[in-house]
Amino acid sequence: MSEYKEKYPALKIEVKIYKILGWVCIAITIIVPIIIIVTAYSIKVVAAKLLITLLAGLLTTLFCFTLAEGIQLFMDIEKNTRK
Repeated sequence: MSEYKEKYPALKIEVKIYKILGWVCIAITIIVPIIIIVTAYSIKVVAAKLLITLLAGLLTTLFCFTLAEGIQLFMDIEKNTRK
């Protein structure tokens, strides 16, 4: 029986990188608001910074995980089409 060689090894690495980046974004989104609260001097400034930080963190995390899953989806479609 011939050995099956995986196609697109670079894309698999990219999927892993984007998933790791997604988790890093989650961690940063948790850590930065804590730093903002600790170093706060005005409640209005804190509220604005927290809102911007949480929104940017959410969108960045969503983008990273969506990109990783999209690449994985296309690799799965290609693999199923080949069969």
